[in-house]
Amino acid sequence: MNTKTKQAVKKANFRQILAPVHTWTGLILGWLLFLIFFMGTLSYFKDEINIWSMPHIYQQIGKSQDWQLATAAEYAVRNYPDAKQMFIDSGDDRSPLTIRVQPSNDRNNVLQLVASQDGRFVSADNYSQGGEFFYRLHFDLHYMPVRYARYLVGFASMMMLIAIITGVVIHKKFFADFFTFRAKKGQRSWLDAHNALSVLPLPFHFFITFTGIITLVGMYLPFSEKVAGVSGDVRAPFLAFDWWAKPSEGVKPSPPPDIYQLIDKSKKSWKIQSDYAIARISINYPNTSDMTVAIEADVDKQFSVIRPFYVYNQQSALIRQTPPIPSGVLAQTALVGLHEGKVADYWLRVILFILGALGVGMIATGLVLWTIKRKEKLKAHQQAGFGFVLVDGLNIATIMGLPLATVAFLWANRILPSQYLGRDNAEILIFFITWATALVLAFILPKKLAWAFLGYATALALLLLPVVSMVMTDRGFVDSWINKDWLFVIADILFVLFALLFCYIAHKIWQYQPPTRFKKQSAMEQL
Repeated sequence: MNTKTKQAVKKANFRQILAPVHTWTGLILGWLLFLIFFMGTLSYFKDEINIWSMPHIYQQIGKSQDWQLATAAEYAVRNYPDAKQMFIDSGDDRSPLTIRVQPSNDRNNVLQLVASQDGRFVSADNYSQGGEFFYRLHFDLHYMPVRYARYLVGFASMMMLIAIITGVVIHKKFFADFFTFRAKKGQRSWLDAHNALSVLPLPFHFFITFTGIITLVGMYLPFSEKVAGVSGDVRAPFLAFDWWAKPSEGVKPSPPPDIYQLIDKSKKSWKIQSDYAIARISINYPNTSDMTVAIEADVDKQFSVIRPFYVYNQQSALIRQTPPIPSGVLAQTALVGLHEGKVADYWLRVILFILGALGVGMIATGLVLWTIKRKEKLKAHQQAGFGFVLVDGLNIATIMGLPLATVAFLWANRILPSQYLGRDNAEILIFFITWATALVLAFILPKKLAWAFLGYATALALLLLPVVSMVMTDRGFVDSWINKDWLFVIADILFVLFALLFCYIAHKIWQYQPPTRFKKQSAMEQL
């Protein structure tokens, strides 16, 4: 190390050392983080998207009564006598009563029925995954084994956490930067936007990233569960449904117990603690001597995702109930509930959605800032390197391509025939084909044109989506307004508002002219 290098190292303070750490932890997996934040933000309204994606079913929204749950359970047991497992989820203010039947031991093979307003149970199989696709893509990704996807998402989240912490450290004027925005200043403007989108929602960014890691902490840090004494079989008693139960050798056909009686029995017992409603009924090996029925309570305003439960056998005898919960399990499951916004009402979800959108903007501006900073350093007629071209293209494909692919998914939901076999998988295929097309366009078109074209395409697709809904379904804006079907009305309004937003962004990009930097001329050059 020469003398000059040693002097430079001495002068570099802690803030300067962390600056490249912040840059590269945010960049390396920044496109994956954009996907995680984008889909996670949409998932705050997963249930509403599920309803919107099945316009042919007028679903019965509202809290289910005990007799309705018992009727649904008896319907499932009677109509699917050979099923291995079945689950009856109570309806609430955001979702209908739902029946899920697992015909075999394959957890991916699930039949789903939803309660309609006329009291029927209508099949929702293979129609659309709706918000469930966005939710699963948020942490399970797609077209790859779930285990590896979660490891990748976990690693990206840890990089995000490092980027957030180092971002706080490297800013000299942390709060002052929030109130500063210098328009049309090139790199400085992008940095101001990045700071503004980072500082105000900083507690949310840290909280949502940390709790996201904690959600699967047992997978990322398996020894943590052993230290807490909740690993392996020790965790199973806290779950109402026994996924690992196997039929006994002498199993034989047997009539099911009275489900309504079991509900009443459970509620009377819980009434000593609180007046719980029923959240879910889980049935294992129905119509056999090994049949078990788990009744789970709906605990209002509880952060933890663990619910009180009772499990009964085929003779209606109580065989298991919620054990005392270790503090480690309670803390972890409470953080999971906070991450999912479990206790959030409608308006709190709106706030969480806005904060999530600010996180999306923070990541987007950070990615763009990397290219802007290096573009301004290029000399006249100097060709950009491979790394710059790669990052620039991936930025366009992710920041503009992912929203376009999402809108393409919604379009597919409306234009694919309702009787088309496997239309749910076709929607997902259209999503990825659109995204792949955006990736190709990002590299073959001039960059400015690619940004603007994908932005205008997203705006146009969003603007026309309410028209497509009106033509292809009976849940268009006018019909929904007349029938006071407010979810569909609000959805159409939001599509138009987001269309205007993307149109504005695309217009600004197309009109943008990089700031001209004037080089001071010497006396000789002036002559």
